[in-house]
Amino acid sequence: MKAFFLFLTFLLLINFSFAQYYELPEEETPLLSVSELNVSFGNWTVMPSTEGLSDFQKLAPTSELLRMNLEGYEFQPYGFFISNTSLNMNVGFNVRSNWKEKYGQRLRIGLTSAQSELLAGSYTRSDRFPYDTLVSSSTGAVQILDSINYQYLTLSHYSRSLLLDASYLIVLNPAKRWSFYTGLGLGLGWAVNAETNIQYSSRWTTEEDDYFRPDPGTSGDLDEQKTEYFRNKKSFVMTTSLPLGVDFRIGKKRQFWMPIHLFYEMQPTLRINNIPEIGTIAQLPVVQNFGLRVTI
Repeated sequence: MKAFFLFLTFLLLINFSFAQYYELPEEETPLLSVSELNVSFGNWTVMPSTEGLSDFQKLAPTSELLRMNLEGYEFQPYGFFISNTSLNMNVGFNVRSNWKEKYGQRLRIGLTSAQSELLAGSYTRSDRFPYDTLVSSSTGAVQILDSINYQYLTLSHYSRSLLLDASYLIVLNPAKRWSFYTGLGLGLGWAVNAETNIQYSSRWTTEEDDYFRPDPGTSGDLDEQKTEYFRNKKSFVMTTSLPLGVDFRIGKKRQFWMPIHLFYEMQPTLRINNIPEIGTIAQLPVVQNFGLRVTI
């Protein structure tokens, strides 16, 4: 019996706590009502992945550069995060809510276009050859300088994805000048304009200049460079995300500025690409969006 009364007391406490944020909905309020338009620009970083030559042989089976003898070359996965960009355009809907004014619900539906590099890596090789001999006039010590030939085979695969996305958001203090929100997001679409880039480059230098190792992607002082481009099939893309954002209303008193908001949003995301030539790739980027929101 004592346990029963404790359980009943627990239910009453829960009901009392929930009642603080709950009120009966007005019947004339529609379930969804258009409330805003917004546009944002995103930046997200991800470390490309690849199994090496086998992936790119499937993506570019007719490549002449991939047939070269790679004996003595060392494979290096891309060891840095690559910055990608996106453009988002959305329509927002207020969701009829049983909560009081401190909390609100919003549904956001729109389109996202994102440029992304999915696979990257390189094969490198360096060969040394006698270049010059220096003899010290004071000690007679002999120093042999080498000339060095650096060779690179750089591999990359990238595409532009077009997604239809939707986010359900819970907003804290939606009527105030500063508001905060979180929720869940889902995006479905296709990666189009998929392309594979194979590039060979070579450069000679001397041991004296060995501290300056050229980057084949940026150096303009290459002795030899060849590039191949290959079109690939479009692929299915799915994303799930956890939006975390802060919203600032520009206007405080003037009516012209009252509907205009600036917002920043961070989205830890699971991104899945099903590339027909090689299979499914999963990535975990963190997307950062900066945008403009206009309430209606």
